[in-house]
Amino acid sequence: MKSIFKQKFFSLLILIILFCCQNMFSQFDSKYQREFVISISQMNPDLNPHTASYSTEAQIINGLYEGLFTYDPRTLQPIPAICESFKLSRDKKTWTFTLKDDVTFSDEEKIT
Repeated sequence: MKSIFKQKFFSLLILIILFCCQNMFSQFDSKYQREFVISISQMNPDLNPHTASYSTEAQIINGLYEGLFTYDPRTLQPIPAICESFKLSRDKKTWTFTLKDDVTFSDEEKIT
């Protein structure tokens, strides 16, 4: 019974968020708007990128967060997203990432 309540609560929460954000999205230029489709099963999604483990959660997380790398849509090879470059140490234990200068959090604070 709790699981059904959680599902309905989560669905209602998503609808409320979408309704509240409707005005925010309407002010954007339509040529930049894209459709974001998610197929959700019976489980409750975990939106923590460190603990999520299902493909449906990965779809949501990929839509919400931008990582160090993304994928080339044609070749699916990793390409830099928020990082400018990276280096791997000789012993292959240390990765060094150089972030782009214009990378910020959602509150416009610079990521360092």
